[in-house]
Amino acid sequence: MRRWTMMIVWAMLLSTIALAAPRTTQAAGSCTWNGTSGSWSDITKWSCGQVPTSSDAVTIGFNKTITLDVAAAAQSLNVSYGTTISGQFPIAVVGATTVTADTIPTTISTLGSSFPQLNLSANNTLATITDPQLSATSLLTLTTTTGGNGGVVLDTSAHNVGALNVAGGLNFTGPLTVTNSMTLAGSLGAAGSGSTPASLTVASSATLTILGGTLTGVALTNAGSATLNATNFLFQTSGSRKASFTNSGTLVTAPTSDANINGTGSIINSGTWRKQGASTLAVYLSFTNRGTLLAEGGTLRFFDDITQHTGELRLVGGTVQGNNEFASLSLTGGALTGAGRLQIGVNNSGGVFAPTGLITIAGLYTQGITGTLAITVSGLLRGTDFGAVDIERVANRNGEGRFNGQIQLNRGGSFRPVSGDRLPVFSCTAGCSGTFSGSSGNLTPAFGGFAATTELFVSEPEAALALRIGPSVRSVAHGAEFTYTVAAYNPTNTAITVSNLRTTLPISLTYRTGTTSGAITTEPSDFATGTTRTLIWAPTFSVPPGETRTVIFGVRVDANTPAGVKTIDLSASAGGRAIAYSGIGAVNVNLGAAGNTSIAGGAVNVSTMPPTLFVGRSGLNNRSFQLRARIRCPFPACGTLSTVYIRHGSQIYLMQRDPNQTVSTQANDYGFWKGQIPGTGVIPGVPFDLFPDWDDHRPCIAYDYGGGGGRPLGCVDGGDSIGIPQLYDPSGIITNARTGQPVVGATVALYRVPLALPDTRTATRQCRTLDTRGGSTWSGAAADTGIFEIPGLEPPQISPNINPQITGTDGRYGWNVVTGCWYVKVSAPGYVSRISALVGVPPEVTDLDMTLEPGNTPAARRSLFLAWVRR
Repeated sequence: MRRWTMMIVWAMLLSTIALAAPRTTQAAGSCTWNGTSGSWSDITKWSCGQVPTSSDAVTIGFNKTITLDVAAAAQSLNVSYGTTISGQFPIAVVGATTVTADTIPTTISTLGSSFPQLNLSANNTLATITDPQLSATSLLTLTTTTGGNGGVVLDTSAHNVGALNVAGGLNFTGPLTVTNSMTLAGSLGAAGSGSTPASLTVASSATLTILGGTLTGVALTNAGSATLNATNFLFQTSGSRKASFTNSGTLVTAPTSDANINGTGSIINSGTWRKQGASTLAVYLSFTNRGTLLAEGGTLRFFDDITQHTGELRLVGGTVQGNNEFASLSLTGGALTGAGRLQIGVNNSGGVFAPTGLITIAGLYTQGITGTLAITVSGLLRGTDFGAVDIERVANRNGEGRFNGQIQLNRGGSFRPVSGDRLPVFSCTAGCSGTFSGSSGNLTPAFGGFAATTELFVSEPEAALALRIGPSVRSVAHGAEFTYTVAAYNPTNTAITVSNLRTTLPISLTYRTGTTSGAITTEPSDFATGTTRTLIWAPTFSVPPGETRTVIFGVRVDANTPAGVKTIDLSASAGGRAIAYSGIGAVNVNLGAAGNTSIAGGAVNVSTMPPTLFVGRSGLNNRSFQLRARIRCPFPACGTLSTVYIRHGSQIYLMQRDPNQTVSTQANDYGFWKGQIPGTGVIPGVPFDLFPDWDDHRPCIAYDYGGGGGRPLGCVDGGDSIGIPQLYDPSGIITNARTGQPVVGATVALYRVPLALPDTRTATRQCRTLDTRGGSTWSGAAADTGIFEIPGLEPPQISPNINPQITGTDGRYGWNVVTGCWYVKVSAPGYVSRISALVGVPPEVTDLDMTLEPGNTPAARRSLFLAWVRR
């Protein structure tokens, strides 16, 4: 018994000695700070009897003050409220760091620490982490919770955060980038002072979930995948720092009940924003759309007017609403598409409106001169096969549609419109009015858009006057004289009286007295105001059925006219209907530097002056064009000419002096220059303009000399037009009847038969169509009773606006035309000419291949060509 008693005593003694001795191993344990203040390196302050290591769970209790005088380490760190830890050393924490503040602030200020998992909690006070050199291993997760008036402050330099969970609040300096995920249910604020908002970016690899909260002086950017389902999301200003939210990734908003985004700040969407769900999301902030905004369900309500400069607003069954009946959606650029409801007026001053289903507008639709309406037709069912718009009357705003600018009409799928088809696109309760100044697309010019009473419809031109104008030249020099021709064609069976004919020209184009001729010979009234002059002809004139009447007048280009493109406006009254066009009849006032222009290479045809590059679209990428011009100085002196530039759209090419041409000895003659233009990137209808770079007369605003040479930046208008590309799709081939080879250089002239119309789906009229011709090919020849189609007039009724055409090496030719009965005459040296069959358009005709018999008939030979609508 005594033996066992002694053994127990010795065991107790050894245990006591072991507890009193300092630890000499790194075994995992816990270390708690004892006392109030002191240095981290003071081992007497630690319950574990040593400075904590990376294996220890470190606990620091309430209201402690610790000086960090050494680099510290911990397995985990738990800091209670009221405590301050500060020093110019790091704390390397392996696991979680939990910092709590309640009533009394808690502060950790270090240099180069590692807090991989940082949990910050504050109630009615602040929990602050300050470390301008926080290690890269920090903030793999950051979670904040606050209560009462509590807040969390993270004062760092730029840093990545893996997972950020803001359940309460977070004030930060940053900038911060979230690389994995972020959840916002509390508030984000800008810490410190300054005028720049605090920046927080959700990277493209991350997700963002907004459950609610506030942005105060914070610029939040989502480049990843975000959802916003908050009932309230508040934006506030901190000093001069305004809150903002920019979405450059994807954002889905689908609140389960009506929700608000309000306060002071701004929202910019440059990515994809989807509004889903049946609820209403009200945005009380300044909103700018530069990306894709999709209204897929419920209502998206804006309390500021909306301006879209770029991007797309797409209705996918949802509603976009303004704050009242006077609110407006201004399209200065970008697109408005889809199907749904707009409870906001639309001012399309420079964008594209392209409904794909039925869109209802409660208010007013206005389309300006640079706006575009785009309609794709794949059938006859309104709102299903083609986009349609219903404009409703609302309080204080009539349900009106006012149209100007452009209309784009394209065919979709395998649908083939025919003569007589009439598609009501707009329905306006208070009236549709206006006239489109231009049209494009593969349904034009056979089909167009026409406003009449309460409808705007797409159809072949109605039985009304076709009023057009064109200059006798497309490029002029200072002091030159030229004429305009106004042509009025009457496609109806009743005479039409034209009155109040007027044109508005630039003030620098002076009317030449005594030059009015044709249907009117009386001089016009000439009113000069500001930068324009208006010519008004008082007499009326009558246009008989199926005939054309012209009015010709002359102008002079003043010597001080600024170089550049000059357009005019044209209007008249005819048959009780006002007709008006703006910005047509373009003439380029040249620098006056080029002469003897020629074009060579590929299968280019020169048929106008300035030359037109008449090129088949197929195979364009394999062709190039050599442009050549003689440069003369139009000024008393020009200095040395080292470079000549060619501008085509946004592309600039260089010309080189032609070494094979003799330079004149005249002081103002700089000889021939040539440049090679690739077929890729050619823009039809946009001219090639020539800009000589003389020492004394530099034509460009600025030059970039980086990398050597001088690349012009922002050339002024007024270069010499040395080529206007026109692309066409083939509608037929002229071949040799004996060899089957294409006939090069055949002249194909286009004629229209007055008062004749093609068959409809249900009626037989004056000419057959592709569907009613009674066979698989065209046969016979038209009676030569047609009128030669005058080229160069605008708005054009043929495209390209050239007549006749000359076949190239492939023997191809083709036009797009308005509704009518058409035929062509084809002639070529050494061949017997022919006249084609009379063909009805639409639908398009693309299979009229012609063969010419070799023969000795002189130049009066006739030949064949078919008009068509481009597919």
